[in-house]
Amino acid sequence: MLKKMMLSIVILSVVFGYFSYAEAGQIVTSSTITIISNTNSNVEMFSVMTSGGSGVCANGFVNFDLASAGSADVYKRAFTIAMTAFMTGSKVNIHNYIDNTCGKAAWIQMIK
Repeated sequence: MLKKMMLSIVILSVVFGYFSYAEAGQIVTSSTITIISNTNSNVEMFSVMTSGGSGVCANGFVNFDLASAGSADVYKRAFTIAMTAFMTGSKVNIHNYIDNTCGKAAWIQMIK
């Protein structure tokens, strides 16, 4: 009986771990940045408001935090790309490597 319970726990852990990982990904696709802020809650995080496009965070705010970026350089490049997209009206794709929420984005791609 104990072996079956342990096996069930292991299987559930693998399954739920897989689905948690599978949820991370593209959170905004082909959207326009309409608002950009250099910080959010006075921490090392910047925010963008997107309009149009698709994805779980399209037409809403997306936060980029330093911890999710992996390094200060990656974080700075993300802000530069976001600012450039905002200024030129270019569309963006945004990715979250951690989960499928709008609070921990790390990657942004500008589309001509």
